[in-house]
Amino acid sequence: MKKKKGLIITLVVIGVLVVLYIIGTLTGATHKEEEQPSASPESAAPSQEALEPSVQISAPDLVAAYQENEVSADAEYKDKVVEVTGFVGSVGKDVIDDVYVTVNDGGEYTIIDAYRAENIAPCKDCRYCWHKKGCSIHDGMDEVYRLLEEADNVVLASPMYFHSITGKMKALIDRFQVYWAGHVRNDMPEKPLRKGAILMVGGAPSFPNQFLGGELVLKNLLNDLSTECLGEVCLPNSDHDSLETRPDIAQQVGYENQSKFSQAFRDTFQVLPTEYRRAYGVQAAGPRDPSRP
Repeated sequence: MKKKKGLIITLVVIGVLVVLYIIGTLTGATHKEEEQPSASPESAAPSQEALEPSVQISAPDLVAAYQENEVSADAEYKDKVVEVTGFVGSVGKDVIDDVYVTVNDGGEYTIIDAYRAENIAPCKDCRYCWHKKGCSIHDGMDEVYRLLEEADNVVLASPMYFHSITGKMKALIDRFQVYWAGHVRNDMPEKPLRKGAILMVGGAPSFPNQFLGGELVLKNLLNDLSTECLGEVCLPNSDHDSLETRPDIAQQVGYENQSKFSQAFRDTFQVLPTEYRRAYGVQAAGPRDPSRP
């Protein structure tokens, strides 16, 4: 059965990409069969030409267009065949037995924030996992293990603190010793079980090997989690740069501009990035020594 969940540590589930043809109006279409003259099945069936989409758009962009200006969006999409790309949310029937499909922008995902993860003790190197596939400590990490086992995809994200990942994230990663110990138990999977990626930011301007420490830790973690690393995206000079000033980085992570990132952030955390920073006391940094990590 296809897995339905995933992780960002800071872990992600992605469903099956589909293309949907949505025919007719996009808002409030109703049946008016009684007002239409009867027709034979041959004449009622739409031609192949009529089914060809005149517009192509992603599900998130379509929703955003209607949220921004419903009148303008109706003028653009209403009464047209629209090809919508997205992720299947559900398939069902409405009250009059018409089939419908819901799509969204990426499926389920779970975020594990190492700084706010509760009741997770550090690894004590008892080596219990060297002999049994499990951890001798039963705490909040049990839920993290469960989420990982259900995940199709894993995204690891961290800022660079003194040339490596944060201490809190490293403490959480140490508890994945259970998976590394598969090399000792000789029960490592022969093939990757999921796919993964790495995101890192560094406050200082770019310098050689700025992200090397984090890359070594996170790539080896993905390997021990039987996760194929598809790549990494790194943003240096994050004290001053952002996805708005680095559109090349924004495109690598799937955002065309800063506003789309802000909208996605708000959908996830229910606040804008600026509000999140204020809530957690994160302030913009001033000038710093370029040689610092």
